[in-house]
Amino acid sequence: MVPLNKHRCIWAVALVLAAILPLPAKDKKTKEEKRREQEVKSAEKQERQYEKLRQFAINLYENDYEFREAVDRDYEEVMRSHSEQAFQTNLSRKSITVSVQEDRFRRHFHLYDNPAVQYYVNSIAQRLAPPDTDRLFAVRLTPSPIPSATTLATGSIYISTGLVSMLENEAQLAYVVAHEMAHVLKDHWKLKSMMRLAEPVYNEKQAQKAAWISLIATGIGAGIGAAATRNSGGAAAGAVAGMAVGAAVGFTMNPLLSVDFDKVQEDEADREAFQILLRAKYDPGEVPRLFLVLQNTVNLDTRASLGFIGNRRRIRERLDNCKDLIEKAYKADIELKKSKGELIGDNPQFRHLMAELKRDNGILAYYYDMFALARNNLADAVAIRSNDPSAQYYYGKVLQLTARTPEDHRAADEAFRMAIQHDARGLNFGAHLHRALMMMGDLSNLDKAKIVQELQAYVDSYIKYSDMSVRGAAYLPPNLESVYDYLMTVGEFKWVPTMPENPVLLNTQLLKPGSVAQQAEVEQQVMQEVLQPVQPAPAPAKPMRNTSAPVQRRK
Repeated sequence: MVPLNKHRCIWAVALVLAAILPLPAKDKKTKEEKRREQEVKSAEKQERQYEKLRQFAINLYENDYEFREAVDRDYEEVMRSHSEQAFQTNLSRKSITVSVQEDRFRRHFHLYDNPAVQYYVNSIAQRLAPPDTDRLFAVRLTPSPIPSATTLATGSIYISTGLVSMLENEAQLAYVVAHEMAHVLKDHWKLKSMMRLAEPVYNEKQAQKAAWISLIATGIGAGIGAAATRNSGGAAAGAVAGMAVGAAVGFTMNPLLSVDFDKVQEDEADREAFQILLRAKYDPGEVPRLFLVLQNTVNLDTRASLGFIGNRRRIRERLDNCKDLIEKAYKADIELKKSKGELIGDNPQFRHLMAELKRDNGILAYYYDMFALARNNLADAVAIRSNDPSAQYYYGKVLQLTARTPEDHRAADEAFRMAIQHDARGLNFGAHLHRALMMMGDLSNLDKAKIVQELQAYVDSYIKYSDMSVRGAAYLPPNLESVYDYLMTVGEFKWVPTMPENPVLLNTQLLKPGSVAQQAEVEQQVMQEVLQPVQPAPAPAKPMRNTSAPVQRRK
């Protein structure tokens, strides 16, 4: 029997272990690095093509009269369309209080009808605007749980409540606004008009250059083939070979372009946004956390990716790009400002106003059946402002609807109890009903007296609310709920509007033609609209890429 060599045994065991054990984390990191390298190379290629086409378009615009006229007409049409879109959106701003059985909430149309929050977000844009620009901006919030942000060529910026509701601090909000402003500051809409019209012209020129190279190579190949074989067959074979080589060389030297304008411009806007943030002394270190939050939201509910900003692949790419900017391009500037304590991360006003926005977006998400987003928004709202009865009520609603354990049911009941405790105006009467229903679900410990008490409170509060609604329908402002919010922030919880005491005066006003009676009819028409299925607000359209024939130019 041949004795086993000790060293051979050790090597054999090592080989077996290497085959069966999983790869170490270092290999996984290497794969991640390779993925990132491929993305960077692809992005750099797109940027090179974009810059090549941009320079071609600018030169053509400066030197070709017909092309310049075509671009100006196209851009004027974009501006006209965007102006009309802004006008229609701003003109359609309204909100009404909607009742759905025991629930009541404020439904917003086209624009989020909360002047305090709107003013605050727009004021950030004015602080971010570069002092040397003559471009003017206006930022407005739109009521939609889908995270989205859109900029018009006019300087109007629309950001959804769904996107703002996910932000954690003012620096992140400033980044979103700065990114959208960058599209206007970099004149991206005008460039799109120029480049869309220039792309077919550029590709036509490249094809002509390639054709000339192919033609020359064909002649050279035919001559070489004839000289080599001294017959016409050799010339034909040489011509075919020359044509093939010439075509390959021609298109290699003069490739056609197909540029993804949106992707390149989005990346450029990200870089410009970092400069804007640093100039305004906001902390760019908060930006990667924004994309992580967005990534987690998309993982919880894929509908959050329906907006352009929520695309899974783009979230990852933009997160990596932001990390690169922080760790490389702007590292020295960030560290210098941090050492001086100049960078702003948050503002108490952000947290204060986000309680209202998170509540309202959470209610929207609840009715869109986006329960994870609704639960997160409402949990944040009650954490910021526990004495908000509407936030507590809808937090109880979403907890009750999705409850799976006794702890979930207790948490829902506690939210309803808090809603009742802080509801001095008796507006969230549904909390009484749902508390009674939850008590009835505990058959082992039925408390008849408490159940009757809650149901009686529900009916009494509903009657009181209905009386106020009927008498005040023609007089009360549509954003009365915002007035209640503002009063709550200064510690006033019981105030209610004073209605006319003289019923004759009230009836006289209601009977006046062309007065509040017509307003009541309008409110009824709006209520009929509310009964229609809720549809997400359409995002502002982006101009389509021009696929028509190239612009005719003067020779």
